[in-house]
Amino acid sequence: MRQGSSCFSVFAVSFAVFSALGCKDATNKSCPAVVGVFSASYQQLQGSCDATFSANTLTMVKTDKDMVTSIENRLADSVTTEVTLNGCTLGLKQSVATNAGHTTSEISGDLEVNTASSLSGMMMRTVYNGDGSVACHGIYVANYTRQDVVLGGAAGHAQTAP
Repeated sequence: MRQGSSCFSVFAVSFAVFSALGCKDATNKSCPAVVGVFSASYQQLQGSCDATFSANTLTMVKTDKDMVTSIENRLADSVTTEVTLNGCTLGLKQSVATNAGHTTSEISGDLEVNTASSLSGMMMRTVYNGDGSVACHGIYVANYTRQDVVLGGAAGHAQTAP
């Protein structure tokens, strides 16, 4: 499935950041290395869901895998993030489920690597009722921007993410 070399993946709400190499897409176009904690903003194009919503933070880390799945268990729910790398494009699916295992919302779509600190693309969002039926859905333009995060602050040896 993947056309280029492996270079990174996404983990939901993680604060460990590692260095990564750039990658190449199917046309041998060089893609910038993407590593760090990213926050998202969405602009709704159409749909019945709220125009704005709070997105989960993503962290880009180095890996040699084509597809990575991570689960973050939070107090009231969990976030499952699946990422597939295809050249300079990330296929992203993120779902939120209650502790009882009922999915409450999902986002999915493709993100292009614009720069080392910017990803963008189209995402589909679906929100579910307690019985599993669809409450609403929408299509959004997504922009992910790397945050400046201080890492490893112990003993005064903090490092700033690139």
